[in-house]
Amino acid sequence: MTTKGFSMAAPETVYHYTTGKALGAILRSGFLEPSPSFSRATEKPVVWCSIRKDWEPSAACIQTLPDGRVIRRTKEEIRKQEGGLVRIALLADARMFHWEQYKRISRISPKHLRILTLFAQGCGADPQDWRVSFHPLPARFWACVEMEDARTGVWQPLSLRTGADLASLLREIRSCLPAMGEGQRVRLHTQLERLGAFWARGA
Repeated sequence: MTTKGFSMAAPETVYHYTTGKALGAILRSGFLEPSPSFSRATEKPVVWCSIRKDWEPSAACIQTLPDGRVIRRTKEEIRKQEGGLVRIALLADARMFHWEQYKRISRISPKHLRILTLFAQGCGADPQDWRVSFHPLPARFWACVEMEDARTGVWQPLSLRTGADLASLLREIRSCLPAMGEGQRVRLHTQLERLGAFWARGA
């Protein structure tokens, strides 16, 4: 876009990437809550977001196994184990900060900054794509909620205005259950049932 000879960049679209398993709690609360910081005593927690349009590689990629080992998961593994891939597009009036601003404002220590940078490198993420909010983001800042079609890789908007809309979403998430372990299936199924009952009361 140009105005009187000046070039103006188009506003960027910022997404919060998450999973079908986590979506139930997000919808129930109506907020995107900040993630815990490295050091709760000094560093400011943030809501992690990204301008990546396909998938943010750092989202939900870490898993702690029952034996205490920590592993990185691929996008496909996350999709299968976590009930699908979800993203929430944010409105332009949601106040976001980029990586350089985060480093200055968050009070993150040099040690933890190195750890975070190495984490990004390890999972194929680029911190320059990251955007953060230092405050919870209520639903009034959400432009839309989308779920990736596992067959085509296309992001599909989810309409969540009625109980019927939610029922369709629950069926989509439940289709991923066979790829989960038994314990994961039971926990997610219980969460989805509670979400469905909650939404039905308010619809």
